[in-house]
Amino acid sequence: MNEGVQSREPLTRERVLRTALELIDEEGLDALTMRRLGRRLGVEAMSLYRYVPRKDALVAGVVELLLSELEVPGADAGDWADRLRGAM
Repeated sequence: MNEGVQSREPLTRERVLRTALELIDEEGLDALTMRRLGRRLGVEAMSLYRYVPRKDALVAGVVELLLSELEVPGADAGDWADRLRGAM
């Protein structure tokens, strides 16, 4: 297997997005390409299009993933600006 290629587990949208996030964290957004992501997942880039129709949808999916994990403090944590700062 190539270096950096994950074990052979089935592709899912979440796995594609999480691996894209890992790639972005390690190498930056400019390094994210469908080919590079495919290599990291151990598949051809064309296989990814079943889960994301194009790169901008991939990036939007990564943003959605990050937002879904964001914990926003409750209303008792102060005004909206304080709650936003607390979430970061």
